[in-house]
Amino acid sequence: MKHATLRAGFYDDVHTQVEQLARDLEPHDYLAGTWLRELAIALAMNEDLVVSVVTYDRGGQELEVRLASAQSSDSLDLWVGIKDQPSVEHTVGLARALLSASASVGTS
Repeated sequence: MKHATLRAGFYDDVHTQVEQLARDLEPHDYLAGTWLRELAIALAMNEDLVVSVVTYDRGGQELEVRLASAQSSDSLDLWVGIKDQPSVEHTVGLARALLSASASVGTS
């Protein structure tokens, strides 16, 4: 398993990072991860989020996202169906809202 944190920056820079992390995937995993990579880029464009890509030895990838202001956070699993750009944008908003709500509950 490989764990890589994306560096926030311009779209093209983040896109290059994400593509490099996906270059060793099998073709079916690469194709299946198209929208996951778009989501990773959209999340990483937010300076208040830290996005990591986890690549499994058996194939496939997943994202870990936390608030930049949080040293660590409890694990929340979020499974969403992403089929187009509006669903990517909706998921970014949902992830930010859930992480913010989780952080505020943790400080109460």
